[in-house]
Amino acid sequence: MAPTLSWRELAEQTVRDQQTILKLSMMRPCGINDVEHQTFCEWLGKDSMLTELHLRSNALGDKAMVELAKIVKDNNTLEKLYLSHNKITEEGAMLLAEALQENNTLQQLYLSVNQIGDGGAKHLAEAMAVNTSLQVLYLNNNNIEDSGAADFAHALKRNGVLEVLSLNGNSVRDEKLLNKIGGLLKRNKAGLGPAPGEAPEETDEEEEADEDADGQESLAQAEAEAAEEAKKEICRRRGGTRG
Repeated sequence: MAPTLSWRELAEQTVRDQQTILKLSMMRPCGINDVEHQTFCEWLGKDSMLTELHLRSNALGDKAMVELAKIVKDNNTLEKLYLSHNKITEEGAMLLAEALQENNTLQQLYLSVNQIGDGGAKHLAEAMAVNTSLQVLYLNNNNIEDSGAADFAHALKRNGVLEVLSLNGNSVRDEKLLNKIGGLLKRNKAGLGPAPGEAPEETDEEEEADEDADGQESLAQAEAEAAEEAKKEICRRRGGTRG
């Protein structure tokens, strides 16, 4: 039986074979030990020419994100990073978000089936407000609710590059929020988003206008529901009179 190669050995072998894609998904489903992780990160931080790194389903957790985020922050070759199904919580998402505020080469990030929640979504949204390279972000099945989606809707007003934001399998109920996010992503796909550094902060007047629109919509919905209830009550009374 052939000996199991460490991640660093596999990485070095990939480079010797002149490959730029390293697939390590599902190779350590019970987690990677500290020594192997450390030596791999040392290689990745100094010698890597990778454009794609697949680490899905390795039970990495937040602890592994500490070193990985440091590398992402300074890396200038990696374009696609796959981290789905790795037990990453808000803490790990925060570390990655901090790296994304500095990185300007990563184009696709996959973080589905983790536990980042609204807190992690907020950190990533804040990063998207300043990031100038990420085009695809997958956050399916991450316990994200309306609050996290609202943070992305706000951040996308200042982001002109993100074209795909997948939130399937979360608990986002506000259709208006989802439509707003969808509209901003379509704007970016059409090349009509703000250029880096050119998008101004939303003014108080614009925020008030959004709040007013929300209030008007809620009022209209309440009035419609009240009218419907009134119709039902009239029908009940008429039915009772006939009886």
